[in-house]
Amino acid sequence: MVISNRHQDYRALMMLPKMYQVGFVVLATLVAGTAFSNLRTKERSMSYLSLPATTLEKLLAELFVSTVVFFAIYVFSFYIFNFLMILFGQAVSVSFEVGFVDIFDQTTMSIYHYTLIGQSILLAGAATFMRRPMISTGFTLFVVVVIYLLYGLAFFHLFMDNDFHHVNLSPKGAYVITNNFTVKTDLPYTTNIVNMAKYLFDYALAPLMWIVAYLKLKEKQV
Repeated sequence: MVISNRHQDYRALMMLPKMYQVGFVVLATLVAGTAFSNLRTKERSMSYLSLPATTLEKLLAELFVSTVVFFAIYVFSFYIFNFLMILFGQAVSVSFEVGFVDIFDQTTMSIYHYTLIGQSILLAGAATFMRRPMISTGFTLFVVVVIYLLYGLAFFHLFMDNDFHHVNLSPKGAYVITNNFTVKTDLPYTTNIVNMAKYLFDYALAPLMWIVAYLKLKEKQV
């Protein structure tokens, strides 16, 4: 993108990957959250569901638009934006050198991955809720997270017999700091459970949400 030898311009350059990542997450969320917009009103819904296409084809079309098409348009638009920045810099006699933001580095690839998971959840919500799908999906996620946290809290109260101060559960290791600040690492099966949960979240949640979206569309089409 834009590389300058000046310190202030270098600081601005360092913001470009962050701008790209934040913009990608925000816009990808909006695109997925507004999927299946034809289901929002009864008239448009009937017209959409009567199209000569299978439920799977309709789902794949929404997936294609919200992922591949969106990615191509976003990347193209971002590079156009930076090209205009170069032209502006030349117009105001600021010396710029041309470079490129690595949109496939490890951090950005991880963002793509988890954004796809988020899009899948929103896609399922858009196929489920007729009105305000983003708000309804967000509220449902909030309830699920609260229930999960309460369940985990109850589990550790039972497991540690109310004798814990801090809990760390990660794929790198699990431990509990008790109320007398001793560390317990002998948590049977806990690390394996955390690893399994992370694996399921990373690789099974998105396909599961696609199945949910398919079933909801199928339900509406009957």
